[in-house]
Amino acid sequence: LIRELVILDVGCHIANDFYGCFLYADDIIILSPSVCGLQIMLNKCVMVCASIDLKFNPNKSCCIRFGKKIKYCITPMFLGNFCIPWLDSVCYLGVYLVCNNRLSFNFDHTKRSFYAAFNSIRSHAKSLDQLTQLALIESYCLPLLTYVVGAVTFSQRQLHELNVCWNTAYRVIFGFNRWESVKCFIHGLGRLNLVHIIKLFKIRFLFHLLCLNHKVLYNLFF
Repeated sequence: LIRELVILDVGCHIANDFYGCFLYADDIIILSPSVCGLQIMLNKCVMVCASIDLKFNPNKSCCIRFGKKIKYCITPMFLGNFCIPWLDSVCYLGVYLVCNNRLSFNFDHTKRSFYAAFNSIRSHAKSLDQLTQLALIESYCLPLLTYVVGAVTFSQRQLHELNVCWNTAYRVIFGFNRWESVKCFIHGLGRLNLVHIIKLFKIRFLFHLLCLNHKVLYNLFF
């Protein structure tokens, strides 16, 4: 499939490398700088899959666009005989992409998942000492806030909102009031606040890319 899409030469390219198709298990992203190119790629996907007796599920397929012309009317896309809707937000591998002038992300689902997990653990762990509760939150809730943070770009507002989630956990566990700052308290426990945790994840991610020596990923991020 990828080989056939490369031959079409209508997908996205960076530094002469093809970035028009990303696959992870059975999830596929098709990228094109034009709607005409995107439709050509979709047609090729249908043809290739038909040749190996596979089918796409149109009910789980959708389109999203980024760029300066997102407000203009746009041609519907077709996957075989099925019309694929244009959406304002799509979820891919647990990450919510938002239709915008540039690549943007929505972390509202991340915050809801964090609070749901936090409240669940908290309801069963009230009898435990505070540091044990914190260890449980760090093990089971913090990963929800740091999922893919090394590879995505945050606005200052989003970074602040995620940091509020993590500070709230400290306030609830250690009995702080909502208006009290826990910044110094977190530092006193030998921990990092979420802003610095995210920066650490970004550093680790980029360092991993350097060590990986993967040309395609290297060009994409550097």
